[in-house]
Amino acid sequence: MNEKYGNFPAYAQSKVANILFSRVLAGILKGSGVTTYSLHPGTIMTEIGKDIPYLNNPIFATTTYPLWWFFLKTLEGGAQTTICCAVDEALKGESGLYYSDCEAMTEGLPPATQNDEDAKKLWELSLKLTGLDREIKT
Repeated sequence: MNEKYGNFPAYAQSKVANILFSRVLAGILKGSGVTTYSLHPGTIMTEIGKDIPYLNNPIFATTTYPLWWFFLKTLEGGAQTTICCAVDEALKGESGLYYSDCEAMTEGLPPATQNDEDAKKLWELSLKLTGLDREIKT
């Protein structure tokens, strides 16, 4: 395998996988009273970029850091969509949707997040890698 690892492509791929996994799980849990969601908490002031060289460049950081406060959410602000999905009674009958800023995103998602075949493959691979394929039959 000669592919070079990239932070951003890996992050994007993990988000697509999260959406696909949630969609499959919602179908499996349908009628059980258990709901599942995937979400984008927003761009939050965290250390996620600590290993990205240009973000740690002192000149870049010094000149752009003051602007970050206008565009990045606080940790508390970033938690709001997660809290909303966990406690909002209005979402009780919804499952498998993708949320951003406490609202379901029904349009504008990348086509890869709607691929049912890939979602099923991801689910089956997840069961196999965790050893649950011997215990859970779908």
